[in-house]
Amino acid sequence: MSSSSNSELPYIPVMEMPLLARKNILVQADNESFAKWCSYPQFAPLCGTNYNAQQVYKERCERLYDSELLKFKDETVTWKQFYQLLERLIPDLQHGMLDSTTAEDELYYYIEYPDAAIFCKLFKKLRPTLFNQYKNTLLEDAVLLGKWDLFKWLINEGANVQAIPVYNGMYINAPFEIIDIFIQNQRIPNKIHFDILIQQDRLDVLKLIYEKYNLLPPSLSYLQALNAYNLEIIKFMYENNVPLPIGVIRVAIENGDLDIVKYLVENGILPTREEINIYASTLVQNWLLADESRYTY
Repeated sequence: MSSSSNSELPYIPVMEMPLLARKNILVQADNESFAKWCSYPQFAPLCGTNYNAQQVYKERCERLYDSELLKFKDETVTWKQFYQLLERLIPDLQHGMLDSTTAEDELYYYIEYPDAAIFCKLFKKLRPTLFNQYKNTLLEDAVLLGKWDLFKWLINEGANVQAIPVYNGMYINAPFEIIDIFIQNQRIPNKIHFDILIQQDRLDVLKLIYEKYNLLPPSLSYLQALNAYNLEIIKFMYENNVPLPIGVIRVAIENGDLDIVKYLVENGILPTREEINIYASTLVQNWLLADESRYTY
């Protein structure tokens, strides 16, 4: 206890003090004293993440904040996280931090955290006008950070999908239902990352883009599908008349996926005998050479 800040607190023989008494000191302390007590090694565990610490934070919340605010706490966050959120949010609202030229930066900071959904609900309750002013900004932040449950909640609260900018790749990691919302609101960028969608096995998205925009992957995307061993995407492209690139059968037999080779051969895309000898695995070679109609000379 050599630091000047800790020396301001009275010495208490903590090792002789019952757990309940230590908890009560932390619950009743003002914010400055609470931070100082938590710096004591003997008190630190009660400011951590264990069960007793969560009880401390719960009781501090109950002592310091209106019961209506506590109803926003849910199972997605611990009492410590909820307490820390309120400790940030209430002063920020009081000092106008979310109603200033830096508001958008501050909002992004809140959306980055795991308790982003609770923050938005509290923000709406405490500053409804300000929330309505910034809900499209919050929606954009949710897209950037991949907070899709929050994204859906904000839409239900009236946020406008068409108000957010279009980003290349903004849809790539999104669930199908989110991508559907993007497409319905013309939020798919001009440059569609077909290769990434194929790598991620997003046949659902490829189909949706085709249905809504009549757009298909380019011919060279077959090579991505071959390298991903994705027969279903190859079928989708071929059945929708995407031209096959030169050498596709060679790549297929070299990759050694017999199901893909069979599909191409059965649709008339045949390898040469030389390609079979050079590139085919034993399994693929045996199947191809078993019938002369499966290759050319």
